[in-house]
Amino acid sequence: MKDFGIGVFLVLTMALSFGAAKAPLQEQSVPLMTPLEHVRDPLKRALSALSRAANQSCDVKEAIRDVKLALTEVTAGEALLTRNADVAALPPLPPDVTPDFTLPPRPAPRRNEMLEDGLKNLQTAFRRLSEAGGGDWRGGRDQAYHRIDDAAKHLIAAIKASNAAFRDGRQELPSCKPEPL
Repeated sequence: MKDFGIGVFLVLTMALSFGAAKAPLQEQSVPLMTPLEHVRDPLKRALSALSRAANQSCDVKEAIRDVKLALTEVTAGEALLTRNADVAALPPLPPDVTPDFTLPPRPAPRRNEMLEDGLKNLQTAFRRLSEAGGGDWRGGRDQAYHRIDDAAKHLIAAIKASNAAFRDGRQELPSCKPEPL
């Protein structure tokens, strides 16, 4: 096995010295992401972070639902823009909501990191969504804006509840299951 490696080295060395391998390298074209793929990417990262978070309270589960619905709207918008080039050329519909992506202060280091990561990704997705052309996607863009806004509200509520529980010395967060009567 070692002889084979040395043999390959010798062949390559000889080829280089005789000019056999001096052809210029060709650049590979890398397909660019569409503007809506740039929106979908942080939404998927937010979904991944929220799904892996230790905190799976009702607010986090609602945020996961909202992110999934926003992803559905963005995917439908992408399909619409693929079918209709004239719609793709339209400027973006500005949002009619202004989400608050401000992270609540941590009561201790490394608290709610996954939720914070999800919130940061939602902020990126919202900004990119507001910059991507294509008009209103027959109402879908407005739905996506609102879903991201709702998810951000749920995450901030989850972080605040978790922080309050930590300060009070409680380990468990309230269950999402309805309380028995």
